[in-house]
Amino acid sequence: TWWQVSYTTGVSGWSAETYLTAASTSSTAPTSTTSTISSLPAGHWYAVPNSNLTAVAPSPYDSRVLNVVTAWSGGTFDTNSDSLIVWGGGHGDYWGNEIYSFNVDTLKWTRLTDPYLPAQNYAFGTGAAVNPDGTPDSRHSYGGLAYLPNQNALWLTGGSTWRSGNGTASTMEFNFGTSQWNSVANSPQGTTDLSSAYDPVTGNVYAYWCGWLWEYSPSSNTWSTKTQGPCYSDGIVSAIDPVHQKMIIIGNGQAFIYDIAHGGGIQNLSATGAGASAMMNAYAPGLAYDSAIGELVGWAGGGSVYALDLSGAQPTWKDVSAVSSNTVSPPATSAHGTYGRWQYAPSVNAFVVVNGADQNVYFYKVSSGGGSITPTPTPTPTPQPSTPAPTLSLSASPTTVSSGGSTTLTWSTTNATACTASGAWSGSQATSGSQTLTNLQSSATYTLSCTGTGGSTSQSTSVSVTAAPV
Repeated sequence: TWWQVSYTTGVSGWSAETYLTAASTSSTAPTSTTSTISSLPAGHWYAVPNSNLTAVAPSPYDSRVLNVVTAWSGGTFDTNSDSLIVWGGGHGDYWGNEIYSFNVDTLKWTRLTDPYLPAQNYAFGTGAAVNPDGTPDSRHSYGGLAYLPNQNALWLTGGSTWRSGNGTASTMEFNFGTSQWNSVANSPQGTTDLSSAYDPVTGNVYAYWCGWLWEYSPSSNTWSTKTQGPCYSDGIVSAIDPVHQKMIIIGNGQAFIYDIAHGGGIQNLSATGAGASAMMNAYAPGLAYDSAIGELVGWAGGGSVYALDLSGAQPTWKDVSAVSSNTVSPPATSAHGTYGRWQYAPSVNAFVVVNGADQNVYFYKVSSGGGSITPTPTPTPTPQPSTPAPTLSLSASPTTVSSGGSTTLTWSTTNATACTASGAWSGSQATSGSQTLTNLQSSATYTLSCTGTGGSTSQSTSVSVTAAPV
């Protein structure tokens, strides 16, 4: 049980004290067992009975909890606890920021945390990215969730916050060992519909938004810019093939590929085969790596399941949809996307998906023991020369000047071959140097982006201009 303490200050105040009794944080175990999933034949779906997320929703029940799933919300897979993690809500759809976990071993839901109660009374535009208790404000999470196995943490960035709907650069981690949220380094830019993917080879997360591709290192708590291209973001998801070190970015009419091992720019995914069009045109489809067959597997709704082979010169999609003997009707996609709620569970060699808080959880098996697809042998990556990524230091002195005053920008790099200025200045710049800016009239931000054979990086610095003394 927990208390909601009354207060009346500001627009977020509530007038009456309410005693709330938390619902059971675990759902009733269904009659099926995990062996049912393990023995599921290839090409078959399975619906877990009595597996609605609403069974573990907070009490008193708020029907808006359905938007934990349907309001542009994503998920990820916790390989440590063998669980699908779902977190979402946000904007004008749901105030709660509780975390839900569906365990593959027990086949039942658990609510891992309670919601931050005062958030439900936020008036429009008053919500912040981080609540006063240090937890994240509820958000449309899109594809901004990842599981960090080395940290045993749920990682999130970006999203459309409750109640304002604003995008955010706020990045946080929920440690499953301590059950605590912690803020980490903000992303380079505030975002809404961002997609991300964890790379087990580097231990880092790659995040794509509006043409920008960033890499976040949990070990150093730093962001770096990998590349930047044309702006596409809405309804796009990302996943990484760790063997071929390729990141696929796809959905809503777009399909791209990024070579993690060799860097460079984001290229069009010129894939052929069954499902190429369906996956590219689906709105935020499901996409995750299947280690049993060594391929990414996508779900575009209903019985449409496709595997992407990246081993050859031409990326190829192949149809791995349900076979004729399958009798379970697969779920329809949510109108607002699947994002990361389609995940591969290695322990049962099956995909798990949920597309409604009031719907059952489904599993789908692509291959099982000598099933319909022969697992792809794991190739040995060709050793490549180690090319260090460029580094950049940019500063302004002074950072605050009176109107009409001047400041000097100073920068230096390592492993960079070219630099370009943007923001309040522009043009090509040397890889190191300084520039004095005079007669400044308004506050501005100065950005410098530098590239090299090992990638690219970007930094910004701001100068505040105050009124001249009278």
